[in-house]
Amino acid sequence: MKIIPYDTLTIATPDSLSVVLERLNANVEPIQRLRLSRKHALYQGTVTDLGFQISRIINYKNSFFLLVKGQFETQFNQTLIHVKISIHPFVISYLVFFFLFWYSAFVPIVLTDPLLEHMIPLFIGIPIPSLFIIWLAFWSEAKRNRKDLSAIIQGRSTS
Repeated sequence: MKIIPYDTLTIATPDSLSVVLERLNANVEPIQRLRLSRKHALYQGTVTDLGFQISRIINYKNSFFLLVKGQFETQFNQTLIHVKISIHPFVISYLVFFFLFWYSAFVPIVLTDPLLEHMIPLFIGIPIPSLFIIWLAFWSEAKRNRKDLSAIIQGRSTS
């Protein structure tokens, strides 16, 4: 069981790099801040001859934001794609802000009011389940990204 929300994988395909790039480009759109249409690709980001940096386009049924980076390695009879999946920096920034806010409010209240000492476990404990939920969401979405990227790169359907 992995504790740190960071995942790596290598996808091997007998197809050439140009075929892999074509398949990825068909499923990756340029980054847009506002999407009015529901018809779009699975991912947004950039794909180059050296690698890619993409994230899933979030819609109503997806609520966790991962960053997927990949590098291509061409060998004699196959193409290897080395993929790294991590939490998007925006999510990390939000979590840091949330915990700083939470504990900066908690410490002064408890230090100034001795009647609230029985609340200390509550104030300390509430962020722990939220971290567990984030951990579960990361691994669920990472598993989904692994499956979808493997299908895209190997030319299979993503459904």
